[in-house]
Amino acid sequence: VSQSRYLYEEGMSFVVTNTNQRYILESTLEDLEGQLDPEAFFRINCKMIVALSAIVKMEPHFNHRVLLERNPSFQEEVIVSRQRSAEFKMWLDQQ
Repeated sequence: VSQSRYLYEEGMSFVVTNTNQRYILESTLEDLEGQLDPEAFFRINCKMIVALSAIVKMEPHFNHRVLLERNPSFQEEVIVSRQRSAEFKMWLDQQ
């Protein structure tokens, strides 16, 4: 599931596929982060892990954060946190 995103909402973790199907996961995002290929997935904030293959565009955002455009799109803004943005940019440069 190369374009999946993993997210945490209302006390539950989900995987969302490239066709926008949602599946509840029993693992936490911390557990998932340790199991995913670090070259293909990145934890962008406390609620979301994204697949490299799903990133279409990135642009600077308020307060040193990064706004991502994904394919498929997501109903809310996908923002790399200020704390993770420098590491995220280095991760992209290594790909």
